Amino acid sequence: MNEKESVTMEMTKTSIAGTPLYMAPEIVDGEKYSSKIDVYAYSLIVYEILSGTPPVIEGNNPFQILFYVKNGIRPDLSHISNKTQRSFIEHCWCNDPKERYSFSQIVSFLLSSLNQGNTNNNENVSGKVEDISFIEEEIDQNEIEDYLEQFESLTTFQDSNMTNTENAFHDSFIHIESKEKKIEGKIQEGIEVKIQERMINNQKDPSSQEIVEKNGSQIAIDFTDSESLFNYANMLHNGEGIERNYSEAIKYYKMAIDKGNADAMNSYANMLKDGKGIEQNYFEAIRYYKMAIDKENSNAMNNYAFMLQKGEGIERNYSEAIRYYKMAIDKENSNAMYNYANMLQKGEGIERNYSEAIKYYKMAIDQGNADAMNSYALMLETGEGIERNSSKAVKYYKMAIDLGNPYAMFNYADMIEKKSGFILHINSSESIRYFKMSADHGCLEGILRYAKMLKKGQGTKRNYSEAIKYYKKAIDLGSMQAMIFYAKMLKKGQGIKQNLSKAAKYYQKAYKLGDLNALKEFKKISSKLSKE
Repeated sequence: MNEKESVTMEMTKTSIAGTPLYMAPEIVDGEKYSSKIDVYAYSLIVYEILSGTPPVIEGNNPFQILFYVKNGIRPDLSHISNKTQRSFIEHCWCNDPKERYSFSQIVSFLLSSLNQGNTNNNENVSGKVEDISFIEEEIDQNEIEDYLEQFESLTTFQDSNMTNTENAFHDSFIHIESKEKKIEGKIQEGIEVKIQERMINNQKDPSSQEIVEKNGSQIAIDFTDSESLFNYANMLHNGEGIERNYSEAIKYYKMAIDKGNADAMNSYANMLKDGKGIEQNYFEAIRYYKMAIDKENSNAMNNYAFMLQKGEGIERNYSEAIRYYKMAIDKENSNAMYNYANMLQKGEGIERNYSEAIKYYKMAIDQGNADAMNSYALMLETGEGIERNSSKAVKYYKMAIDLGNPYAMFNYADMIEKKSGFILHINSSESIRYFKMSADHGCLEGILRYAKMLKKGQGTKRNYSEAIKYYKKAIDLGSMQAMIFYAKMLKKGQGIKQNLSKAAKYYQKAYKLGDLNALKEFKKISSKLSKE
């Protein structure tokens, strides 16, 4: 056949069910049936509903269509403008069935979308995330209930298992009597899947437990328990007792998410937001935060509020940020207390109020929050919004230091170096110790200060190689200042072999981050190199 044919799922145009377009990629490969195959078919039904057009893949014959489907070719999503809807469909029809949504995830997502629609809590986002709401029209709950009543008498469902390609082709050409019959089957299947998952969650089958060998240690994982899956995912994510493995962590977070674990939703959202071990995706991060929020997860409330406060991947919205912080505070989340106190202290998006800021810092301190201890100590040290009290400042700095807070280490070291208040008698070598401590704990200010001290021999023996080591650490954190200092050392051959081309490279990096003097240095070196 030379003329191309369009394969669609529009029942008025074809008398066969299970056209090649219906068939999930794994069917073509002869894999065993799973509910993810039906999720794939469901995605095409959703596509037609949302786009208003039949899903089409053009090919010369059904075998070519199958080839295209297997290789990830899908109907044109440009017919759907809503990014949330597009992302939902993409997750339902992706090639890897493991990455496809489960029916329980679909149900959770749609229920979450209904709640968003009812509260009219949509973000109007420009340039970063758009069309957060999946449902764009007002929802008539009575109409939904009336519709669902039609299916109360539905009790049976015939499951067509497709175990290999031959069976798949056979099932492909079964005559469909009506759209309604297929839709009823899908609804019943969703119900049965949900019941099966609920039964699995409520029983502990020893065969579902697995002992994993990692670094000579045995780790027991219960695949029926979402907490067990979540904890193992955390171990993989953090490299706790086992080798860090982000892709495996994601796999187990998703397994826990499938079982409704809100902490896993929040942790996976964090990875998506930061682009840690996975491609950064603010839109998906927000979606998982909201799934966790719907399950009353206070960490997700705090994290989503922070995105709103900073305009990180979403339009800045202080009033909404405060609303979510307060939701988390009501659940005694100390990070939310700290973040809200910080807004009050700075007057960021809200009228500055030192007494309220101190109130919330103290609430967070009572919960053991080290960041709040450090911020309150700094207020006491500087007398910002409160009477200056150096001895109290030291007390709170040390409390935070004992909890490993690198910023408290830096501030305490800085306090010693400035001979601030009553600590005038403390040996200045103590400041070096705490600057190094803060640097080794990842505080950028501490890294830069300690590198400078090593370079100049300030309060410690000069050590260029150690200074370079810490400058490189700061460069890895994106410090423009460290790039310039390191470039100068390369240019002069200071403690390192002179390397003009490498110096030019770091000046150029600093210029790209906004330093105009770095551009001048880059041009000078480039001109010199071109003449050699």
